[in-house]
Amino acid sequence: MTNEEFQGLVLSELKGIKSEMSDIRSDISGMKSEMTDIKTEMSTMKVQQQENTEIIKALLHNQEVTNAKLENLEVNTASKEGLFDLSIKIDTLNTRLFYQESELNKLRAIK
Repeated sequence: MTNEEFQGLVLSELKGIKSEMSDIRSDISGMKSEMTDIKTEMSTMKVQQQENTEIIKALLHNQEVTNAKLENLEVNTASKEGLFDLSIKIDTLNTRLFYQESELNKLRAIK
């Protein structure tokens, strides 16, 4: 094998290596681009997740406030029902008292 043949062989091998290196660089460039896209998407997802978390916290707080108002309403409603029942009992007692006073007046009138 002559020197020129050897150089030709080396050059053809180097061209193959150069071609492979070019392909590898192209692949790495594509990977970098994909990584940039993934980072952008992750950043967007992180912002959305924070926003969703804040919305959920606000909804939970609103639910607690609503529950407290409902509980207060139930207490007030129970008190109003109790007052209504007392009013009915007082009316009944007043009716009995009126009847008893009437009977006493009849008895006094008989004496």
